[in-house]
Amino acid sequence: MRLAPGLMAFMPVSANVVRGHEGKIFQPDSVNLYGYTVGDETRAGSFVAVQKTAFNGGRCKISSHTLISGGVTIADDASGGRSHPNERQVGGEEF
Repeated sequence: MRLAPGLMAFMPVSANVVRGHEGKIFQPDSVNLYGYTVGDETRAGSFVAVQKTAFNGGRCKISSHTLISGGVTIADDASGGRSHPNERQVGGEEF
């Protein structure tokens, strides 16, 4: 989708997302989460898409530009997506 200069597209965090305690979405306007269960202290980077019926445990890191398909379960203390040793997240909005 192409937008006019200065306009921004917002991606949704659906009302049916079950959010764990003290989780963070670092770029809440650039994720697409729906029907998803998020564990405690889990962090999600920008441009993350998670489909319904997916579940992740606590203390997970979902890196930017990651798609988690529906029905997938991610265990506690796991990380998903790409990773780079110099990657750093700043700010964030609590789940």
